[in-house]
Amino acid sequence: MDKTNPLLRTPGREARRHAPAILGAVVAAIALMVVLIVASRVGGARTPSPDEPTVTTATPADVVVTDQTASPTVDASGSAAASRSLSVQCKSECTLVLTAAGDADVELTVDGPLTHARLLATDPTSTRMQVVGTGTIQVTASAARQVDLTVADESR
Repeated sequence: MDKTNPLLRTPGREARRHAPAILGAVVAAIALMVVLIVASRVGGARTPSPDEPTVTTATPADVVVTDQTASPTVDASGSAAASRSLSVQCKSECTLVLTAAGDADVELTVDGPLTHARLLATDPTSTRMQVVGTGTIQVTASAARQVDLTVADESR
């Protein structure tokens, strides 16, 4: 048998024959994934005003977030400070991730019937904490000039 016959179908020749189509499909799939990732990150982006509390809840029916307040203040030295507060009502035990982000000197205070609290990350501009509890949990975030407070329920 002659191995130089171009009509002879070998696995190597078949792979080379179909390589452009397979490569094109892989490149198209990667491009589609990149477009979807970029669209999901850019699509809902909005910058809240400094006077508007940012409270995001992705919670089931047994977790209720209320009492959203924002209070920018200026002290005697002329330094601006901001704080945001809210109450989270958990009818059954819930696991919450609290995120406070601001310009500088961010502090996060949690008060209520907690069974567990764990600091996830902290730096001068943000703090993340995971808490587990039942009942009314009070959350307050403060920072220099501006602060955002986010609550996410991870009880599911």
